[in-house]
Amino acid sequence: MANTSVFIPVITPVVTGAGLSGVGTVGDPLINTVTTTIGDTQVAYATSANTIGGDAGLTFNSASNVLTVTGGVVSTGFAPVHQASVPLNNGQIIALPSTAVTLAASPGANKVIIPISAQFVFHIVDPYAADAGSSWQLIWQGGSYIAPLIPSEAIVESAAGTYVGFIPTGGWLVVNPGNEFGTKTVANDGAIIPVTSAADKALQIKDDYNGVTNYTLGNAANTLTISVGYLVLDASTGLFE
Repeated sequence: MANTSVFIPVITPVVTGAGLSGVGTVGDPLINTVTTTIGDTQVAYATSANTIGGDAGLTFNSASNVLTVTGGVVSTGFAPVHQASVPLNNGQIIALPSTAVTLAASPGANKVIIPISAQFVFHIVDPYAADAGSSWQLIWQGGSYIAPLIPSEAIVESAAGTYVGFIPTGGWLVVNPGNEFGTKTVANDGAIIPVTSAADKALQIKDDYNGVTNYTLGNAANTLTISVGYLVLDASTGLFE
């Protein structure tokens, strides 16, 4: 019987590519560890049991199975919700009828802030006195109203304590109820306005309903914190970004 030889190749896996290099041996799970710097178009990969490689600012705890992200996350698959929280001191609260407070800066040319949520936390040591009809309202810088108002007279005149509440964020359309199928009368108060009145405008809050005057009384320790969540609309494309 003739001797028979079988050739079995020894495979040494090699990984190369943009910023990647490594050599393994048979029996390795291909490459145990690869270390590199992640470029703008590269994907983060594991460098050890608990670390995501490069400068991505990600760590993974294998014991608790928790991925931690340090810094921001940018995705092209959905519109991110922006957030801002602005604390108002006693002087700013008193002056709300005459001086708007900026909650979010202008997003840039042809960009419109669309608020989707707004809440307040009001810490009152001593209450204010306000004109009848006083009402908070979200506005685009310059005075174009974004949403229905919220009566604020009762809020600012509340007894000492801490209060939370919501501020309306949706616009409305006003029509002539006596002419349902004919020509409509449309008011420019949040639903339909020229884009120039909203684009490149900061998001603000003000209490300027019907010429009310600044509040009086109050206390230097009073604080009002307003938190908003909003999208940014590109008025030239009609898409959120």
